[in-house]
Amino acid sequence: YSYEAVDSFIQTNIIGVNNILSSALKNNCQVVHTSTSEVYGEPEKFPIKESDKVFAKSPYSATKIAGDQLCHSYYRTFGLPVTLIRPFNTFGPRQSLRAVIPTIINQVIGNKKKIKLGNLSTKRNFNFIGDIVNGFELAIKSNKKTNGEIINLGSNYEISILKLTKLISKIVNKKIIIKQNKIR
Repeated sequence: YSYEAVDSFIQTNIIGVNNILSSALKNNCQVVHTSTSEVYGEPEKFPIKESDKVFAKSPYSATKIAGDQLCHSYYRTFGLPVTLIRPFNTFGPRQSLRAVIPTIINQVIGNKKKIKLGNLSTKRNFNFIGDIVNGFELAIKSNKKTNGEIINLGSNYEISILKLTKLISKIVNKKIIIKQNKIR
C-alpha cells in the first residue's frame, strides 16, 4: 500500500514520529519507537543483527528508516531517552487477514481447491504476539540500559512460505494445491 499512498506514510512515519519526539522532549518522557524488520531490505545473512545495514526496498521501509534516524538524532542531540524496537513478522489472534498466515489458513478452511500465494521461496522469521509484547515490556522496564539502542525482536528460525504452507497443510490435515500469483 505504501506504493500507492506515499504521502500518508511520510505523514505518519516521519512527521508523526517527529511530533512524538518533540512532545516527549518537552514533557521529559521516554520513547519506545516501533520500527520494523523491513528496514533491512533483503539481508545478506540470517539471523539479522541490529548492526546490519538498512536498505529501503519500499516507500514504507524508507519512511521507517527516516523515523529511526530522527529517533537517533533526538537521543544524540537532546539526550531524549529513546529505544528503537524492530519486531519481525508478528502473528497471532486478531491479525489482519492480509498477512500470510491468515491468508493461507482462510483459503484452506474455506475449502478452496487451490490457494493463491505469491513468492514461495521468500523466508520469514515469524514470532508470536505474546513474545513480541514481552520484548516491548522488557525494553520499557530496562529503559536506562536500552536508551539509544536498537533491539530486534525475533528468533533464530526462518521458514519459507512453501514450508509454512506444507506445515499448515499437515496441521489441518488437508492437501493444499498452490497456484502462484505474481501480483502477490
